[in-house]
Amino acid sequence: VLRHFSRDPIKTQTAASFQLMQSLQEEVFEAQKKRKRGPSSEELAKAPRWEARGDRVNVGKSENQVMVFNKDGKMIAAQWMSGAWVEVGEVTGSSDGGNVGDAFYDHVLPVEMDTPRGVQSLKLGYNDGENPFVAAQRFIEQNQLGQHYLGEIADWIMARSGKQQPTLGAPSTATAASNASLPVPPMASSAPQRASKFSFSVRAFAVFDDMPQRGKLLAKIVEFNAENPYLVLRATDLEAIESLLQTLSDSSHYHSSSVSLVQLSVALRMLQWPVAQQFPLFDTLRLVALHPQGAEALGLHTQRGSLLSALTAVLESEEASTPFATVLTACRFVCNAFRHEAFRRVMSANSQDLLQLLHSTTRQVRHSHKLVRIAVATVFMNASLRVLQLAGSHPVEEVLTTLIASLCSLISREMDSAEVVFRALQATGTLLDHHSITVAQSDKALLASMAADLSARWSPQRLGE
Repeated sequence: VLRHFSRDPIKTQTAASFQLMQSLQEEVFEAQKKRKRGPSSEELAKAPRWEARGDRVNVGKSENQVMVFNKDGKMIAAQWMSGAWVEVGEVTGSSDGGNVGDAFYDHVLPVEMDTPRGVQSLKLGYNDGENPFVAAQRFIEQNQLGQHYLGEIADWIMARSGKQQPTLGAPSTATAASNASLPVPPMASSAPQRASKFSFSVRAFAVFDDMPQRGKLLAKIVEFNAENPYLVLRATDLEAIESLLQTLSDSSHYHSSSVSLVQLSVALRMLQWPVAQQFPLFDTLRLVALHPQGAEALGLHTQRGSLLSALTAVLESEEASTPFATVLTACRFVCNAFRHEAFRRVMSANSQDLLQLLHSTTRQVRHSHKLVRIAVATVFMNASLRVLQLAGSHPVEEVLTTLIASLCSLISREMDSAEVVFRALQATGTLLDHHSITVAQSDKALLASMAADLSARWSPQRLGE
């Protein structure tokens, strides 16, 4: 068969072209219907009977081969293991499959999420055997949700998917890790208009955009203000902070609202409070960094140097000397600082600035609290994307080596959280999946060692497959 592809209207607007397109659409529609129905009676009749699995013609040809059988009028899948067929599960259709956008999924799950923009009714596409974290990440990117939803969405998918089996014969994360320098999630079996292959690559800066309770945050500021007699915020200062928090909590009007330098000046006075009492400030600045005009005002503020110095001190502090809340909010502020170019230039104007930021943040890869390590992994995700932006105009060899070493350190130490590992792998994949980045041989060896260690310590089940 010879196929000719063209965008020439003379060729594409013919009756034959329309007929071909209609025929293709009908084939796709029938294929999707078939997937929903499951195996037909003809297919069931052609499948060898389960009782005859020991016959010579049905002997497996290779280890892990998959074959379907007719068992009591139902089609089942079995896998050849150690010289015998092992039943895996029934082959059924997918009654809740459908399209999300232009992609077809085995399951389309309705989702209602309470986000800063209000309750949203969304659709989540999920394929049989797909890594829930992969589906969750795709859902986040499709709907521009905060990265902090990843674990919650993945857990929800696993709860909804129940006993569905992974795709048989698909390479597991552990297998991929031993065959390449980076683990790759398994892909579900092919189908018409199937969703595009997932890549461990970051496409946009991840942020923490969950809104704290404004009343509680303001109450904590008032409480700490009363404990600092030598630096007291006046009533008018507290009103300015309350007005700032009100603006930041209304994310649906970020396009028309503004953050003033006066409001930021009042908030930044909290930098003079003890480190243990600075977490309300960093939590506020985390939201300021998400506001387009707020990020610009913060980047222009005369106290930005003092802010970066205080931030560095927190990131480089020992866990025993700095409260968990301060470290967590500081790390999340760093993540959000990448969101808008205006403040991104302040945090990482060049590779040396980014290198210093990485050196500071890496000190927290050993933190005992999982939420801090998740925030650190997210900083590394954003840093990997920033490296790609700087690669064309700045030397990035040193920062690339440092980032890879930091990622390998984080992954090698992580024993509890699959989400930490997943985000670290995304950062690693971003660096490896771009033509402008050349990874040194020593860094490749480090990545290969990390991948082997990962496959030994983290089974596919632990990673959420």
